[in-house]
Amino acid sequence: MKPLQIPSQLEGISLLKDNCLSLRFHTQEVPAEQKVDLMNYYQQFGYLLFKPDAFTEAEIPEKNTDIEGRKIKTPSQRLRAVIYVYGKQKNIPPEEQDLFYKRQMEAIIDKYKEKLDE
Repeated sequence: MKPLQIPSQLEGISLLKDNCLSLRFHTQEVPAEQKVDLMNYYQQFGYLLFKPDAFTEAEIPEKNTDIEGRKIKTPSQRLRAVIYVYGKQKNIPPEEQDLFYKRQMEAIIDKYKEKLDE
């Protein structure tokens, strides 16, 4: 989903039992397209940026980045990257990297298969 920017006013802050906060915003009139975008975000986890004036395009983080702008990877992307770096550190030749990766993945799979109940 694309980032959403809507003029709004922070109307309320409530402290919750678990030390979290509940925030309540009010908007001005919202075009139908933005209403649809808002409904798509309903019950979704995300990040909130707020400041008194509109954000420029450069200030809006790219999709799938954390608050510092770093690319967010899925767990499988992270695992593949770690296996790749491990292979480089073990001086696995580039032409053998694919086989090395497959063997490492099979070793991980086998480790968990051994723990499965029969």
